Amino acid sequence: MGHCKWCDRSGIFFSVNERGLCSECDFKFINEGKSRTRVINNCEEIIGKSNNPETVISRTNVLIDNLNQLSKYEVKGIQVLTRPTKDLIEDFSQTCNDRILEIMTNEFQISREKIDKTISNKAKIDACEKYISKVIEIKGQLFTDVPNYQITLKIMEKLIKEMKSFVS
Repeated sequence: MGHCKWCDRSGIFFSVNERGLCSECDFKFINEGKSRTRVINNCEEIIGKSNNPETVISRTNVLIDNLNQLSKYEVKGIQVLTRPTKDLIEDFSQTCNDRILEIMTNEFQISREKIDKTISNKAKIDACEKYISKVIEIKGQLFTDVPNYQITLKIMEKLIKEMKSFVS
């Protein structure tokens, strides 16, 4: 007697595949899986290449949303990916924080070089304030439920402190 894990249909002559899905549910599962996997891979590529922290955050949110959508299958005992979506969400959240820290550190160096070349004190102060405002804004968008969150936060605070020291 077959029993579909997704739609709960069953019967003596009802057949399911190795995933425990009937042919109708399996068709939907495969199509959704392909579509969401394509979006996830696209987001992962953009996250790795982008130098815009807002883009990294937004693409990570899209990626996590797609993983959350796939997790509904795991709840019913249907393996979707090689690792649990919960673990992947944590990994991508940490990757996002790491990538943002990398971008903001690079922007720190660029801002510092501009400040060193700037003659006007007002322009130096403006450049510092612009960078500091951006770090503060981005800091509030970091993923907090990852192991290295506190370390990332401390490094960003250090960047702010160092930037402030250039105009003091």
